[in-house]
Amino acid sequence: MPQPRSVGTNAEDRAAEHLLAKGLTLLTRRFKSGRGEIDLIALDGERLVFVEVKARRNPDDALSAVTPAKIQRLVDAAARYAEGAGLDHEWRFDVVVVCPDAIHHYPDAFQAW
Repeated sequence: MPQPRSVGTNAEDRAAEHLLAKGLTLLTRRFKSGRGEIDLIALDGERLVFVEVKARRNPDDALSAVTPAKIQRLVDAAARYAEGAGLDHEWRFDVVVVCPDAIHHYPDAFQAW
């Protein structure tokens, strides 16, 4: 019997669809490096967008879940991805919060450097 899809995977699917509808180009999902994991990686024009997806009932809780330690892991993983892919684009870090009845997109949610 197939396993039900996880809440996180469903949230990533919804977030990806939302970003595609906004005109972003999805490059990869669930990128993992020894330094961290990035849920979605996309291009917005010529800018690389590294996306943290949070599934929450209340969007206010989601941004506080992106701690300084999480941000550092995202930055490290983003550097590994860009280096490995040979990409020399500007970067942006977004947070997409997937709630039961809405999706909230926070472009450039934090400055990594």
